[in-house]
Amino acid sequence: MEPVAEKSSAIVHSDIQRSEATSRLVNVKVRTSKNLLEPFDRQKISDSLVKETGVRQKVADEIAAAIEEEMANMKLKYVTAPLIRELVNVKLLEHGYESVRMKYTRLGMPVYDIKQLIVQGPEDETIQHNPETIHKIIADITAKEFAFVDVLPSFRVDDHMRGVYHIHNLNYFATRPYSFTHDLRFFLLNGLKVDGSGRYGAVTGPAKNPEVAMMHAARVLSASQVNCGGGQGFFSFNTLLAPYCRSLNAHQIKQLAEIFIYEMAQLYVARGGQTVFSSIDVDLTLPSRLKGLPAVSPGGRFNGTYLDYGLEAKMMLSALLEVFLGGDYQKKQFVVPKLNISIEKDTFNNLDGNWEKILRLTAKYAFPHFIVKQPYFSEFSTFQHCSYLVPLDKLSSPADVANGNIRGGVLQAVTLNLPKVAYDSRGREERIYEILQQRIEFAKEVLLVKKNIIARNLDNGMLPFMEQPIYHSKYLH
Repeated sequence: MEPVAEKSSAIVHSDIQRSEATSRLVNVKVRTSKNLLEPFDRQKISDSLVKETGVRQKVADEIAAAIEEEMANMKLKYVTAPLIRELVNVKLLEHGYESVRMKYTRLGMPVYDIKQLIVQGPEDETIQHNPETIHKIIADITAKEFAFVDVLPSFRVDDHMRGVYHIHNLNYFATRPYSFTHDLRFFLLNGLKVDGSGRYGAVTGPAKNPEVAMMHAARVLSASQVNCGGGQGFFSFNTLLAPYCRSLNAHQIKQLAEIFIYEMAQLYVARGGQTVFSSIDVDLTLPSRLKGLPAVSPGGRFNGTYLDYGLEAKMMLSALLEVFLGGDYQKKQFVVPKLNISIEKDTFNNLDGNWEKILRLTAKYAFPHFIVKQPYFSEFSTFQHCSYLVPLDKLSSPADVANGNIRGGVLQAVTLNLPKVAYDSRGREERIYEILQQRIEFAKEVLLVKKNIIARNLDNGMLPFMEQPIYHSKYLH
């Protein structure tokens, strides 16, 4: 809320003083945010205050006049737009306009910190020192500050700062969803538009051969990560690609597995010069939910059901495991894609050679992850970021299941600090549940803010891959 009008009366300047200040600044040039040199113009300060903060014109004019006089007294010959903004913010604080100052503030990093980042690189040793990383860190800090200053309620920000809970991926809070799992059948049936529309990138039709199908799978995950802040994945990867392995021998199928794994491990184009954080869920046995569904085969045509391709699904799984076991050319472990082994209730009724490879892989790399399906799991469910259970079929209609449109993800993650809940209860058990319920509501408020942001961004056309049409709907809705 804007302060009462009486506060502005503290800023008093005579017409003579203003005229003198203007004459003393006539030769001062301002480097604007558009990298142009322009003569100083007090009216531009006033106009920007009204536009950006909604403050009354009278207050904006008086603040601008005060800044003009102070700058004249400084005897400056060259100034920048950021300097003027700093002076305006100080003047706003001096006269009690704290809420206005919050709207008018400038975000970013000090010059010294950027210099250090360029020279020394990121503090996190797992992140390579390269130009894209530097650019991402600078952008991340700005976006995170924006979330704190303008997007989230201040008391929810305070909760995050005090460790009541942790709001993940704050650098992407104002722009994109967290993570997403895709139905590979949709892209095998329809081809791929990496930009979601075909306007800014080439459009491909349905893959007609297995090599192209593997490349399309990799491109889906790399394209979708542009619109998301976290991991991308597929469910039932080996089962859905099994029809493309018909009539191929084990060596040929292993080459297909190598194409996909090396693509994901070498697509060094993700946010900040990284590989795409990706995962694939694989089936040890054919899931009952897929047995009767039409199988998408080369050319985007249906040919039988997935029950007809059980052998090929096992061969694809075997090939994937062999590639993961062997590592790359230098025998290093493949870090991505993450491999999630889906274990159904009947998995142990039919053990085969793939189990030996899984155990060897586990012993060698403490890898893969295991999804042990529980009775309370949804029929189509996956774990994203190795930890978030996503019930895909609850997010999809029966038509989606039949037509290859099962998809879903996590808009935002907020982790409650449970040890702090216990500590703040001071040993009173009944207080634990009271505090926990209260903080769940706080976290829910954060999630609802994010939900509204994503809805608005979809309406504004800012998430093109997630907006692409999918049978009378949007990919994310």
